[in-house]
Amino acid sequence: SAASDVSGPTNVFVRVDGGSPQEVWLPVGYNWVIWNHADTTVHLTAGAHQISLSTTGADGASTNGDAIINQIELLLDDPAVTSPAVYEAEQASLDGATTDYRAQGQSGAGAADIAPGQSVTFWVYSAADGYSDLAFRYKSGGTAGVTVNTLPLAGQLNGAGPEGWSTGSYRVYLSAGVNKVVVRGDRSETVLDKLTVTPLAASAAATANVVTYQAEDGTLAGTAKVDSSYSQAHGGVVTGISDGPANSLTLAVHAPARGSYAMTVRFANNQQVVANHYNPDLMTAPADISINGGPSFHVNFASTFSWNQFWNLTIPVRLRPGANTIRFIANPQYNYDGKTIGVIYSGSGIGQPLRSDTAPNIDQITLAPGQLPGTRP
Repeated sequence: SAASDVSGPTNVFVRVDGGSPQEVWLPVGYNWVIWNHADTTVHLTAGAHQISLSTTGADGASTNGDAIINQIELLLDDPAVTSPAVYEAEQASLDGATTDYRAQGQSGAGAADIAPGQSVTFWVYSAADGYSDLAFRYKSGGTAGVTVNTLPLAGQLNGAGPEGWSTGSYRVYLSAGVNKVVVRGDRSETVLDKLTVTPLAASAAATANVVTYQAEDGTLAGTAKVDSSYSQAHGGVVTGISDGPANSLTLAVHAPARGSYAMTVRFANNQQVVANHYNPDLMTAPADISINGGPSFHVNFASTFSWNQFWNLTIPVRLRPGANTIRFIANPQYNYDGKTIGVIYSGSGIGQPLRSDTAPNIDQITLAPGQLPGTRP
């Protein structure tokens, strides 16, 4: 764990038993009093070992920035001992659906009975952006549909009949963090036992449909420009997307088929309200995104605590087959009067704007089909 310098991530070098140094970047925390963490992988044989941290690498170069090290934790990283995550339906969020505790061969204490128009919502955690297999155990004389992060999946849950359990599986793209998975009844009743989530290991199958577009390769207008000075970026970064539609970034992308895609934006944002007294005040960075010239939708990007620290945000979009355009602008977020952007002391002329009119700095976007072709119940 570390709280690193706000000027950007700090690098340290890890050695096991005096071996070759392995560089690890410590992310910037909110402040010196807030602890963050960085993860890396080392190979250890059975027995005693010495793990050391150094401020110099193999070439003698010193680290960048400062950090306070609190502790290190060792966890066994062994795929053989990992297991899928299981979410019991009777413990999910029920909207109209009812819990059913009759003994009928379910995995947990009960199941969820879903009538047409009723739904069961699972809040599913994913350690990283990427594909996972979602397997629903259910029995039904009708049908039920599934959405992931508001996007409907192709294929419905429909069993052979109410007597035996069936399993319906989808391979879908999940965002790092918490994802919303909803099962909604369409026809007759569906009895849902559980959802099992298995992350797909990194492989050609998991990455073949994922395409990355660098922001500096897009079309820039107005004040938008490319800045190549950020060491943690993947190439150049587009800055200056601000104050309305005249200043924009437009990316030309290709979709192999019509449908829903997960668009992961790699961005940085360190905008703040000028601090008053001792309070740091973080700002979200707004972006208004339009697909193929259509109506724009608004997205807020959180603070990453440094302009040289980049995070990912995954946004669902719908694309047509072939060529598409994705445009980023930042419309001012006005008060009710349509003119001002909010001050600490409204009307007094004292204070600072409370909302930003500048989008985050954009490093790249990655597009992945929301559901892999051919994967449906």
